[in-house]
Amino acid sequence: MWRPFDPQKRKARRTVGILAWLAIVLTGIAPCQKKPLLPEEAWSGGAQCQIEVQGPGYTHQETHSWTLSGNQPIKQGAMKIYSATWSVSGQGSLDRTQGAQTLKAQWTTNASSANAPIAVFIRASDGKRVIKSWHAQLRSAGGVTGTQEVTINGVVQNPKGVISLEAFEWTFPLLEGVRSSGVISGSSTKPTNGSVGPMQPGGSQGSATCNWEFHTNVPAAPAN
Repeated sequence: MWRPFDPQKRKARRTVGILAWLAIVLTGIAPCQKKPLLPEEAWSGGAQCQIEVQGPGYTHQETHSWTLSGNQPIKQGAMKIYSATWSVSGQGSLDRTQGAQTLKAQWTTNASSANAPIAVFIRASDGKRVIKSWHAQLRSAGGVTGTQEVTINGVVQNPKGVISLEAFEWTFPLLEGVRSSGVISGSSTKPTNGSVGPMQPGGSQGSATCNWEFHTNVPAAPAN
């Protein structure tokens, strides 16, 4: 029996045929193998500096710590800027007599900041990896608190004086390491210069002992 030509049915049959052919072809093709993604290099760790100062009737100690927060770094050119925290704690005292007057004081130091970024980069001049501070010196108003007492001819003067001073961040040490190493660690001891602690008398001597250890999950490839 003759039937009129139906272009829509012919188009549908052609589409079905093409889909069937594609199914046969694709069945014989193995899935595409994706290349594994290399983990992003990320640094963690921290540094600590202990400051000790001794003078006539004077002692002062403070410990500064810097710790990478573990967040993903921000890239600035060849540098990676990691967020970090800074904290300092310590204590000190002064006992000084001049003539009939005696001054006694004691204080504690306690301050911190979550805004102490640290940079990690490869120095172009020698290919060494460098870790350094990437912020201006931090300070904390009222980070040093205490009391002072004056005695004249054996009589304590009232009321006691209140000590409230700024606490200043110690200089973060400039650290260097081999580019291909996944660990940068070490220590150093240097004399302090100038006034470090509150009410520090002339003739005082001090030292700064720093220790650090930073490590990465992916050691960098050696330079070509």
